[in-house]
Amino acid sequence: MRVKLRHIIIAISFFIIWYGYGMMVDDRLYIYEGGSIHYLVMAKFLAVEHSYWELNYPTPRPEVKTPLGFSLMIAPLYLVFGYNILMIKIMIFSFLILGTIFGYLFFQRLSNDWKISLIILLAGYLAPVSYNLNLKITPEIPFLALTYISLYLLFKSEDSKFSLFKAFIIGAIIGFNCLIRSAGMPLILSITAFIFYKLFIRKSRAFLAHYLLILLTAGFFISPWIIWSNRVSNRVKGEGLFTYLDIVFCRGDYPSLELGLLDFRPPLWSGPEKINFPEFAQRLYRNTVFYIKGFAEPTGNKIYSKILFYLLPFAFLGAFIKMSRNLILNLYGILYLVLIISYPYPDQRFLSPIYSIILFWSIEGLSFLKDRYIQGRRYFYFLYGLGIILIIASIAQSIYTDYNIWHSVKRASHFRTYQVNEHFTIVPLTQARANYVSLLKYINESTNKDEIFATLCTHCVYLVTGRKAVQFPITKDSKQFWEYFRINNVRYIIIDEIYKDIEIGYPSIMPLYAIPQLEHCPYELKKEYQIPFSQTMLLSISGYGEN
Repeated sequence: MRVKLRHIIIAISFFIIWYGYGMMVDDRLYIYEGGSIHYLVMAKFLAVEHSYWELNYPTPRPEVKTPLGFSLMIAPLYLVFGYNILMIKIMIFSFLILGTIFGYLFFQRLSNDWKISLIILLAGYLAPVSYNLNLKITPEIPFLALTYISLYLLFKSEDSKFSLFKAFIIGAIIGFNCLIRSAGMPLILSITAFIFYKLFIRKSRAFLAHYLLILLTAGFFISPWIIWSNRVSNRVKGEGLFTYLDIVFCRGDYPSLELGLLDFRPPLWSGPEKINFPEFAQRLYRNTVFYIKGFAEPTGNKIYSKILFYLLPFAFLGAFIKMSRNLILNLYGILYLVLIISYPYPDQRFLSPIYSIILFWSIEGLSFLKDRYIQGRRYFYFLYGLGIILIIASIAQSIYTDYNIWHSVKRASHFRTYQVNEHFTIVPLTQARANYVSLLKYINESTNKDEIFATLCTHCVYLVTGRKAVQFPITKDSKQFWEYFRINNVRYIIIDEIYKDIEIGYPSIMPLYAIPQLEHCPYELKKEYQIPFSQTMLLSISGYGEN
């Protein structure tokens, strides 16, 4: 009877996660900007042109910043279905199913308690920092699933027959995961540290060949990308070829315009300055505070925010007390945190792959105190039980918040829906974005395919219209600004108001660099189309040959 009840509880828990995420599996793209668009466009170039160059520019440039793994996963779907958002979401949802199953098995193996494993899994996947990923086409869910699979196979191998074939499979999964997100590198580093620990601390050579094979196989997958991206960035003297290391060591505070420029790499920009040590230390401090708040405030509810905040000290304890037993996991978690707090662009979605591990550390810390201290044991038993209850309470609040997220985007679907094709619908969540998409639809219907446009987001223009575009050049010199347009034969300028939604970072290029130059145009500017009751418009340029 007990086993049967356990299976029912597990099935219900999985159903809650799958149903919650499944409600967002449709043909609609809710966040029409940034990374989601980039992955879709690059998937097309991989599928059709067999190229990882940004062919949406008049002069193509190689993509050296974002690994190609996730776009490579989308590419076969594009070949078969075209831009079919539903099929892409189904693919991501299949990884969610794999992630929940292997995540449960992994944490059950670590905690030796199926109830704790379920609590960790529910809290991690239902936290709004994870559920918000449904609004985008992002690699976090496949990345987390492959991380759980590789960690589970690694830890399971310690107690079972560890074959070289299994080591090869683990290495292949880890290597490909690094191509999905560079944040997979900490797992490779943690395995490397584990090998040194076994050799020099424990004086053991057990399974040494297997772990080395894991590293070699992972390296086989990621080395071509690392070598190619570095060689191309050094060889091609184009604009804005910055690798991840360039970004990590650049000067700029989030959400400054400088970091926005670095992310989008616009023309005529002189490039970033190198960060010095005091500035880097300040970034580490700011990002640490940001992610502590991001972990402790996943529900938007102040009461539960305090609950999770008080659990964090126990997470630090749990990360170190059993370091040798869970060395690979703990080093991976610590190195992952170091990576994201070093990165100049803090984003709560980066917490999603590590959220469950932090909760596991918290429970491990509470469990350590409960089991170790005989005096005051009742107090620590109470503290342990209270911690579990509070995590469960935060799960309930997360479900409520997730429902509000789902309800708000579904409500937006009734007001702003733009059909790109039969299986691709854009649902802008703000009026400024809705105006922008409306203008793109006009461009698609009323302009020639071979015309060149100037815009903030070239990938957005290409995805909807198939038109090539350039970014606005970063210069206050009017002559340089318009000469760049002439050289690239720009025929249309897209003026949008997204900067009113995001008053910081890259969108501020529009009011700072683009709009002020309009009155200094040496050529003929004509308003071709303007969205009613807005300043979102399409301007045409003519008269290049006369100047």
